[in-house]
Formats: sequence, structure tokens, C-alpha cells
Amino acid sequence: MLKRNLKFAILKNEIETPAKWWIEACNELGVEYDIVNFNHFDWLEACTAKEYDCYLCCPSGTTSLFKKLQDERLYILSEELGKFIYPSLNEVLLHENKKYTYYWLKANSLPHLKTGVYYKKKEALEALSEATIPVVMKTSLGSTASGVFIFSNKTAARKKISKAFSKGIKRRIGPNMRLGHIFRRFWRVIRDKEAIRNKLMMYNYDFSDAQRGFVIMQEYIKHEFEWRSVKIGDSYFAYKKMKKGDFCSGVKMFEYGEIPESLLNFTEKICDIGKFNSMSIDSFETEDGKYIINELQTVFGHENPYLTKVGGDEGRYIRKDGKWIFEKGNFNSYLSFKLRLQNIIQLLGSNEKI
Repeated sequence: MLKRNLKFAILKNEIETPAKWWIEACNELGVEYDIVNFNHFDWLEACTAKEYDCYLCCPSGTTSLFKKLQDERLYILSEELGKFIYPSLNEVLLHENKKYTYYWLKANSLPHLKTGVYYKKKEALEALSEATIPVVMKTSLGSTASGVFIFSNKTAARKKISKAFSKGIKRRIGPNMRLGHIFRRFWRVIRDKEAIRNKLMMYNYDFSDAQRGFVIMQEYIKHEFEWRSVKIGDSYFAYKKMKKGDFCSGVKMFEYGEIPESLLNFTEKICDIGKFNSMSIDSFETEDGKYIINELQTVFGHENPYLTKVGGDEGRYIRKDGKWIFEKGNFNSYLSFKLRLQNIIQLLGSNEKI
């Protein structure tokens, strides 16, 4: 039986989706919860009005303003008040922050794409003059390849740098055209009032948010796919995000199969260094079988109800007696938030099996 005295606070952000998955997971596992509007002016009073065993975070990825707001408030909860938040503070700080991710990877001597963050236009232009084409520029915040620009000539790249230090750079606004089937997707959304409201709200956030005053420039690595490996608690998953055009992210073309032990070991090493409980790692595989990290995200979407499929069977990898074992089963329901909640209960010291 599950301990019934656990009580959680779901820190709802500016969109409904993340909180919805926490709610679904809590309801299925019989966990009590309150919903706190984390963007509201009285967030601190609401968070401290009761004793909660854990604060369930919904990390923001909509605008730089909301991202900063929530990171600061989570810092207060975690570091000043000593509250247990999940995902952890460092996991949230890395989420949707490519600048901080680059700094963290470099500080920990982890393999990553050669990256420069430039707060002076002159420095950015000098770096571009020495760069090899193609060159990649990114906004610090942005998922599904939104805010990623690949330049095959330096003239276009210079214009983007100039814009970054004047009007600012915006992410993709509107539907993701790389997915195709635009009319089918339109009619699917138009029949759902909540989906329409969420889409319009997200487009408005994208339109209002511009990255101004700095540039993130990165080397381009030739690739046909990108690995996404995931750790949630003691469970490990991975699949390939296949390339369409110039991108792997945001095109929703996946390949599943047996995961190389080298990738599982690599993922475990990164998560041990960062003390991560919930983390996805996007990385490129080199010709000599090594991995180079592209991005880290603590909360992420997945198109299918599973993250790993081997020989037609859904499942996960776990380390048992020093060996990697594939275990069949459905471990990713409610966008993997149920698995996260099970991990939280385990971290809180509950010995019951969920």
C-alpha cells in the first residue's frame, strides 16, 4: 500500500500541460496534492501555508521572463528555505537555458559542441570570421529546433548577429512546418477548444519573446541522427531522433531498438556527475563511437507512449548486479510523470512498491 500521508504542491506555471501530467500521476498513485499558481504574486505564502513533502515543478520554457521568474523562485524554495523540489534546482536551471548548459558542461569537462556565448557584437563577428561554415546560432530558450539557425554563408550569419544586437532574435512563430500534414494538424486542433487556446497562447509567447544583446554560436557536426537518452530514477531509455532536412529535433521521426551499452554508461556518468534524477541528454555519435552532448532537458515531450522499444517490446534498461538489463513494460505513462512521481516517493524513503 502507498503511504497516504504524503502531500505535494504542484507548482503550476503559465500553461496547463505540465501541471496536468502531475495531476494525472498523483490521482493514479493516490497522492494528495494542492495546486499553487507559481507565477502569482503571493506564490511564497501559498508555498509555505502548509507543510509539503515535495514541490512538483513545471519548468518554464515559454519566455525568458517566465524562465527567470521561476528559476529565482525555485532558488528561494530550495536553497533559502530548504524545501524538496523535483526536478532539482540544477536540473531546472539547465532546462531551456543553452548558455547555462554550455557553462555547466565545460566546467565539468564533459564532451560538448564547441560553443561561444558573446555579449559584444565585435566579439561575435570576430568569432564568425574564424568559424567554419556551416555555423549554428541558437536562442538560449527554445525547443523542437525553434530558435536554431544554420548558416551556409557568413553574410547571412553577420546579418543575424547584427539583428541580435539591435531588434533581437525571435524563435519560430506559428506551426512547425517541418512536421508536414499542416491541414490535417489544423483540423485536429480546430476541433479542440482547449488545444486552440493553448496554441494561440504559445504563439503569443513566442511573438513577445526576443533574445537581445548576446549571441550563442556553435560548431556544426555532420550527422544523420541524434541520440536522446533519458534517466528517470533508476530507469534508463534511449532512441534515435532521425534527421529531416537540417534538423533532428521537431521533425518527429524516430528509430527504436537495442541501446548500446556505451550510451547507457555515458548517460549514467553524466547523471552521476550532475546528481540528476530526471534528465534527457541529446547527443551526437562520432565515427569512433564517442558521444558529444548537444542539449540537456529535465522535462521533455515524447510523441509515443514509450521511450524505448526492443524487438517490438516496450521497456526500460536498469542496472542489476553491474549489468544492463532490459525490462519489458510500460514505464512512460502520463508523459513519464508517473515514473517521476514514483522516483520522488522512493527518494522520500517510502519502501512500498508502487
